[in-house]
Amino acid sequence: MPDEAPPEPRPPEQFAQTPPKGVLRSYDEMNTGQMVFELQGTVGELKSTVSQLAELMKANSLRLEAVERSSADLKEILRLMAPKLDDLAGFAKHRAPFIADKTDLTALKSALEAQINQRPTRRQSITDVALIVGLIGGLLAIGTHLAH
Repeated sequence: MPDEAPPEPRPPEQFAQTPPKGVLRSYDEMNTGQMVFELQGTVGELKSTVSQLAELMKANSLRLEAVERSSADLKEILRLMAPKLDDLAGFAKHRAPFIADKTDLTALKSALEAQINQRPTRRQSITDVALIVGLIGGLLAIGTHLAH
């Protein structure tokens, strides 16, 4: 049905002929002949138009339901996030200021810099290892000399 083009409107000349003025038709006469065929054509046009509109409404209602489901999912997620956000806000407001302030951070920075400066450099480490290896080698040489 959606592939069919809607019927073209008909000009008034194609409608059922009306009797001349002054002539009255009975109910039975009005429901016979060309008038019946014209009404059947009009009813058929109306049925096809209504079915097309019904299909469009169904497609739009499905799209609307999908949007409503997405909206409901988002509302559910936001509802679940609200307590967690409240917890974070409470933590930031009440607990975070007592964790560390600027003076604590400055003291921590200076302590870390002091520890870093006390650590030996790579050059110092290599000379220390060479000195230990040389000392062990010298002790072994003296030990072997005394053993013979």
